Amino acid sequence: METLMACAKIKPVVNQILLHPYVYRRQKPILEYAAKNGIVIEAYSALIPITSSPGGPLDKPLNEIAAKFGATTEQILMAWTKAKGAVVVT
Repeated sequence: METLMACAKIKPVVNQILLHPYVYRRQKPILEYAAKNGIVIEAYSALIPITSSPGGPLDKPLNEIAAKFGATTEQILMAWTKAKGAVVVT
């Protein structure tokens, strides 16, 4: 992203990235860079923990949080993604 920013005539306004709790640590620097530079993050595959990787370590906490708030696990993951400053793309 820094290379692009250094040579682009027009600054990017959106960056679409893979984002869900299992990849958050790896993607956090991109989120921080985007926030500092006014770039909107579009997050794809936010529901992977429950659609493609069920049975993982997030199942229990997601179900507990969903029950606590009367929401679905999908809604919880989308809210988590939004809380990280990203726009959810499904």
